[in-house]
Amino acid sequence: MVEIPIVRVEASIHDSQSVARAGSVEVTVTEPMEPGEGVSPLELFLMGLASCEASMFRIIAGRMGIGFESVRVVVEGEFSLGEGLRRLKITYIVGGGVDYSRVIEQVRRLCPVYNTLRRAGVNIEEEVVAG
Repeated sequence: MVEIPIVRVEASIHDSQSVARAGSVEVTVTEPMEPGEGVSPLELFLMGLASCEASMFRIIAGRMGIGFESVRVVVEGEFSLGEGLRRLKITYIVGGGVDYSRVIEQVRRLCPVYNTLRRAGVNIEEEVVAG
């Protein structure tokens, strides 16, 4: 098992918005969402999963020697105040005309964000689409 170093982020309030920082990257976070003024905390949460899945796909496909033209990971979540995440759907859109089931199986096995959610009991619906 590969250990991941401690991950640290922070957020602070500036005027009426939160600013989240990870390393040298700052993101304006708004809630409720005002169009064009940033992203909501829930979108950041889902972006973390989508970007982890896409990165893991690239790494694992490369290690397996499996080429691909493109990869998009679309994550949809349904949330409820007081309950949290109620529904989660991940769609892998992969271009290249090859069966990527082995790659996606390894992504599921190794992605730390995916596994954090799975171990928390989140029901994850998944779909693979040729793109």
